[in-house]
Amino acid sequence: MPKVYMPEFANNFQCIGRNCENSCCHDWRVDIDQKTYQKYMECDDKILRGKASTSLSLYPDTKSTSKVYATIDLDKKTNRCVFLNDNDLCEWQLKYGVDYLSSTCREYPRRMIRIGNSYLMSLVSSCPEVVRLGLLNKEKMQFATHAKPKLEHSTISSAKDVEQFLFELFHFLVDILQDRRYFFEQRLILLGLFFQKIIQTEYIRPDNTMQAYKEMLRDTSIAEQFASLPEIPAFQFAVLSELLPMIRDGSGIYPDAVNGIGLKEDQTAQEWYQSYFDSLMHYEKSFMQWEHVFENYFVNELFFNIPGILGADVTTQTQDMTILWNFYLQLCVTYRVLKFCFIGFHKLHNPLSNEDIVEIISKTYRTLFSHNQIKAKQMTDWLREKKADSLAYMAVLIRT
Repeated sequence: MPKVYMPEFANNFQCIGRNCENSCCHDWRVDIDQKTYQKYMECDDKILRGKASTSLSLYPDTKSTSKVYATIDLDKKTNRCVFLNDNDLCEWQLKYGVDYLSSTCREYPRRMIRIGNSYLMSLVSSCPEVVRLGLLNKEKMQFATHAKPKLEHSTISSAKDVEQFLFELFHFLVDILQDRRYFFEQRLILLGLFFQKIIQTEYIRPDNTMQAYKEMLRDTSIAEQFASLPEIPAFQFAVLSELLPMIRDGSGIYPDAVNGIGLKEDQTAQEWYQSYFDSLMHYEKSFMQWEHVFENYFVNELFFNIPGILGADVTTQTQDMTILWNFYLQLCVTYRVLKFCFIGFHKLHNPLSNEDIVEIISKTYRTLFSHNQIKAKQMTDWLREKKADSLAYMAVLIRT
């Protein structure tokens, strides 16, 4: 039987359905694959078939694929999936079973890919239950091999050396993110430093670089270099001025985060920064309490993205370095957004709770970093346009 490599917590994941506070059946665009579309249009239940004929919209031929063939029109009044009954249960699943669901509904929040002879399954943090099970755990995230579930998958490469290299690289990067001798912000900077070294060598198989980096990290005095990073209020203000509209548009957490920090539209940059700094000092008294959440979030995000971030053809040893650095920029922006929201919620609710964290992460991930990559790209493009996409700027962004 085929095996799949995945986070240990994924083996315990179960959808909580109508009890979910941020349901994927509400407000979200739900894509339908071609096979499911045809089943729905030809089913023997006249009511469901009629509802399907009026509520499934085909994608234009230029955007259509067999996996993304149509979309479900949400109810105009409630913004719920039209196939939910009054008890928030799926009518298709109730009548025909889980196998009748579209691949999107059946698989989310899971994603599975095949690399060589290995299968990797990851879970995305836009699902509140994923956050609860995987990110709130104070232990280091572990990975294990289990029986392969019945899920569709995409294939990245069939080359054995590619498979081995990706696993080696992934575990090396996880070692950096889980090295608790360093504060998490220091680990995130160290991750960027390693990415920078890869980019400078322009070589995709950085075995020697990894070994040298391991030796360097044994001396934790390197962290002392981060203590003297400057504060750049104008840069911080400019970044958050770009980010706040993104957080406001659809995430649902904007009012609490902003009100907690005490930001007002008529504030000057200096007044804004002072409000933020005061809230930051209030938060930092207990910030160590949440280090494991950031660690688990970014380890999970790394596992989700590791096959794609290299942008590489490992057989010819060539690499698109832009993809790798864009990924790092997105990690830093993600951390900046999450930290901003943690600070605001902590100041407002005093203290921050686990349920606050579930809400913050699931909603920001859904709005900014998973289901709307356009916004994340806008931010990385803005940083590049302002010539603020260097590791030095990212270190300042992370630390303050």
